[in-house]
Amino acid sequence: MVRLFINGQETTIPAGEYKTFGQLYEAFAPRNMVLKKLVVNDVDVPAHKVSELREAILEEDTTISLEFVTPKEFLLEILPGVLDYLNSAIDLLPKFADSIRAGDPKVFENLKSISESVAALESLKQSIFRIIKMNEYDFSDVVLRLNKIVKVMESNDKGMIANALQEDMLAVFKTYADFFRQVLKQIGGN
Repeated sequence: MVRLFINGQETTIPAGEYKTFGQLYEAFAPRNMVLKKLVVNDVDVPAHKVSELREAILEEDTTISLEFVTPKEFLLEILPGVLDYLNSAIDLLPKFADSIRAGDPKVFENLKSISESVAALESLKQSIFRIIKMNEYDFSDVVLRLNKIVKVMESNDKGMIANALQEDMLAVFKTYADFFRQVLKQIGGN
């Protein structure tokens, strides 16, 4: 048997009824809700890892706990942390740029994490547009600045890279921060 808890309510399911975790998830996940927390056999699984579990075979004596919230509740919970991250990144960019100018080899490893951060911010932005109706928000400057940064990165010129990060990436992060603050304001998170 598989013990399934959804927002605290228990359901017991024969292990063979659903072959994979993905099949079980599709059958029981509430529509118009967002997965906030997943625990499998007392192991916390980050919600963004759910797609990796879709093909996992359900075994006998498995306990799965799923916690769902509304999309707005989810945004109210995560956006303050995203804004804290952006504020920290904005504060650190000038020091980061100085380290690039100084030729610190360790700092170049961090460029990948900045790129991943921008991808995550963009993904969150797209999700927000699907969740709530927002007034049109202009991200054209962000696209131009990111394209400029990519070209500068290809040049391998430390001074140009540092300047692009200090100026253009700073503007990109500030634009995302302003957007997320507006989202919070619109959904009642002040």
